[in-house]
Amino acid sequence: MRDDYEIFIWSTITFGMTASLVIWPNDVLISNHLTIEELFHSYLGDQSKDPLEYNCRKIVLNQTILGCLPFVYSLITFFYSDLPTVSSRIPSTKLHYFTNISILILIGSLTYFFFHHNTKFTHLKPMKYLKLYSEDLTRIRAQLSTEFRNFFNFSVSLAYSSRIIISDSWVMNFNRYNFIIVNISDIQFEAVNAQQFALNETGEEVQYVSIRANILNRSIPHFFFRIKGTDFRDLQDKLTSRIEIAREIIFHVSPNERFVEVFQENVNENGTYPYPDTNSLESCIGCYATQANVKINQGCQQQGRQQCRQCFCRPMWCVSCLGRVFAGKQDQSHPEFWLNGQADCPTCRAIFCVRDVQMLRVNDEDNH
Repeated sequence: MRDDYEIFIWSTITFGMTASLVIWPNDVLISNHLTIEELFHSYLGDQSKDPLEYNCRKIVLNQTILGCLPFVYSLITFFYSDLPTVSSRIPSTKLHYFTNISILILIGSLTYFFFHHNTKFTHLKPMKYLKLYSEDLTRIRAQLSTEFRNFFNFSVSLAYSSRIIISDSWVMNFNRYNFIIVNISDIQFEAVNAQQFALNETGEEVQYVSIRANILNRSIPHFFFRIKGTDFRDLQDKLTSRIEIAREIIFHVSPNERFVEVFQENVNENGTYPYPDTNSLESCIGCYATQANVKINQGCQQQGRQQCRQCFCRPMWCVSCLGRVFAGKQDQSHPEFWLNGQADCPTCRAIFCVRDVQMLRVNDEDNH
């Protein structure tokens, strides 16, 4: 007969492995669609069509499954033991006591699930926070569903099944067990910390910035999230308000960002391209935050490589975004050669180099 210590060790190891795969699924489970979200896809629905309903169902389902885990531990312990029963009305062993408690937790978890499901999740805290904006959630639900699918949202995956999305009107912070949706006008972001991590595969260092989301409405709790330093600029571009940055934070500039600065310096030396009316220009199609301000106009005289061609596209890019496009077309392992490289116009595929890019200027003669 096995002693209690041996039973405890084996059952705990087995349960720990099982529970960890449920709570933190590894890449194998994710790639084979063996996660809670995938296995219960028919119940959860399509997040892109109704993100509010989907995430309400997801957090209730995940919390219910967590509540079932103690009973699973009891069953595993019973499997390793020599006891005739896993539970008893008159408990005589530690397993009986633990199982009886786990059954109560199981019943409570299932009650929690059916209560929220039958009440349309209106009593969940995230839904109560949304009701601070409007008691009728129909309009908010429709707006969230529309903005969630917007291609120009700021969207970053924080961990498995966790993501922050910033649309034109809302900040949505989702994870497996909770979510917070706040109107963008009620939130102020603050960069509080930055850390460097080395990637095992390449040895390259990556900077992560910890962001605190300070919510003006005190009824809604603040939250934190962490993004790559390279994503910080995109976050700034999406927001209309300024992000407060702690004094001790020093942002490490990526090779791409350093190249964009050098790219712009070289473009400024190429002269300007006369344009009849810069007021007719649209926003840059790369960032939609800056007016298009450059034109690809063949002007290089370099020999010994593929000849640059004239681009006949109207100005559609700002100098920074075109610099990023240019950098993305180069050999990423040799940034020292980027400035002498070539790229093709994203629209017409005309080949150009840095010397073919000119800043726009208003043609005063055409305006008089």
